[in-house]
Amino acid sequence: IETPLKGRKLTAIVQAGSERLLSTVEDVQKVFSELKDADYPVTFVLKSAPPEASRLFRLIVDEIFDEPVTNQGIDKTSAQFLAVKDLLAVRLKYELDSGITKTLCARGLEGAGNLPLDEMRDVPSFHSGEKLREAIKLAKQVKKHFPELVTEDAIKRAQDANRRVGSNQRGKVSTLLGLLAPSLPYWCIAVLLHGSLEVVVARLCTGQSAIMDLVTTKKITVPEATILIMQWLSGWWVLRIWGWFTSGLFQARAARMFGVRVRGEAMRAILQQDFEYFDTNPAGELQERLNSDAEKLSSKLLHVPKELCTELIAIFANAYIVYTMAPSDMFLTAMLPLPIIAFSQWRMLKSAQRLSRITHRLGEEAAANTAQIMSEIKTVREFVMEGEEARKYTVSGMLKASIDEVCQSRSGFCGHGMGALHQTGEGITLLLGINKVANGEMSAGDLIAVMMMISCMIGGKLRGIFERLADLALVIEPAGRICDLVNSKPKIECCTEELRVMVDAHGKLATLLTAISKEGHTVRTLSQVAEGGEEVPPDRKLVGATTASGSAMRMPSKADLEAFLNDASAFPMQLRFTKRLAPPKLNGRFDFKDVDFRYPSDPRKLVLAGVSFTLEQGKQA
Repeated sequence: IETPLKGRKLTAIVQAGSERLLSTVEDVQKVFSELKDADYPVTFVLKSAPPEASRLFRLIVDEIFDEPVTNQGIDKTSAQFLAVKDLLAVRLKYELDSGITKTLCARGLEGAGNLPLDEMRDVPSFHSGEKLREAIKLAKQVKKHFPELVTEDAIKRAQDANRRVGSNQRGKVSTLLGLLAPSLPYWCIAVLLHGSLEVVVARLCTGQSAIMDLVTTKKITVPEATILIMQWLSGWWVLRIWGWFTSGLFQARAARMFGVRVRGEAMRAILQQDFEYFDTNPAGELQERLNSDAEKLSSKLLHVPKELCTELIAIFANAYIVYTMAPSDMFLTAMLPLPIIAFSQWRMLKSAQRLSRITHRLGEEAAANTAQIMSEIKTVREFVMEGEEARKYTVSGMLKASIDEVCQSRSGFCGHGMGALHQTGEGITLLLGINKVANGEMSAGDLIAVMMMISCMIGGKLRGIFERLADLALVIEPAGRICDLVNSKPKIECCTEELRVMVDAHGKLATLLTAISKEGHTVRTLSQVAEGGEEVPPDRKLVGATTASGSAMRMPSKADLEAFLNDASAFPMQLRFTKRLAPPKLNGRFDFKDVDFRYPSDPRKLVLAGVSFTLEQGKQA
């Protein structure tokens, strides 16, 4: 009996038709101690740990090519294949339903419902909503390949719950805006500078064709054209050195400032949490938020909106110039196909990137297999497997080469398809404009300039907007997680919270000093309230002071502040006091009486049972 029951968990015992739930080791011991011979037979309810839905999905869908294994030679009617499909449907439904309930319960949006007692300890790990999002992503992949295994209603319910979680997380976005505020002036300068340059660039792009038209029509001489060309060239140099370069510097400073503040606040929030927080939030997950989420915010939250703004300005500027250069009927006809061409190019680009990821994963898998053979070379030689392993390596290499060839050919087709669409747009403009040139309604130089501006400056920017919008969507979830982390408060009083008092003049400082002891403790409630209207009561410690010039002091004494009474340049000054009690001297003792303790990660195991002791002042225990 021992082997098939290994790894299962005793959750309940059924005796005389009544079920008794078991959640801790003590419950199990108590039940066994109370059982008498006359109580038998009894039924023990053992819960197994079935495989995760994601693991089952990988068994029947090729991870690299994202297609069912039945497309690669596995029989659709195979008993093993059908059994895995059925189990996948059951496990996916369970993970979606439990993910919805546990996530909403963890965030306090709903109750626990009918969750079993033994599953309640998993609820805190669903607080971030990441597990629910992974379940939704898997459900969509299953729906794509096996539509009969998951219903649209199940996915919709999970998405609705995920939206509630996201709204709850982003409801605290004011904290993120506070971190962003110091970077906004630099970001605004970068956007205004870059956007204004896009207007100038739109005009400079038509400069060479305008000069050539003037020379062709004999309106200017070659020396005059030379001067215009030098002016045109110097304009480009000024734009590059004093325009784009300077705009990039402002953008980089804004991103660095924001990134440092986000990481600092995230680390501060992590360090002030209770120990229980780290039991339910793994270190790897916290590290991911600190590094990956913070990096995405600092790099994309400022960069992507800037690119969107400047590309929109460039589109409108170039469209206006084309409108002034080309007849209205030609302008409208040439502009209409642009959104379709740009969207098609974007879709081809996404397809090429997907194929590139497939070839990259094939390379990684081949490298991993080779590394495994090399690390186990002694085993290979001892079992005389050299010929077999060499044959497997050759066969797998040939298979990888054939697959890589298919992916490269498809990716190349996408690249040439994008080029063909680009040239199609240019051809449409030429076909529309050739009659205008023949009729004298516009010059050949103007037609070439219009063609380049519509195809490159407007069409290319439109494709860029599709890419930027996709990038912007990637920031929403990291922003919600960072807001959630920064706003998370420990259950135990936090030692880092402060009361901040702004002092405008030396007279107010002198009044406040009468309520502060020599060591920096408040002896009575201060006459001036802190930011937010909170009072500073007695037994609070002065932990810092910052002058108007930015000079900061840590743990200043009363004498240190008195030195600023005759220095008018030090005001306004900010004083920081602890929010918690910090009396100059503590008197008392600690009494522990019948203390029981279990780790939140394993509540079934009792670590401390009935511990009692007294800790007197000045003694150790």
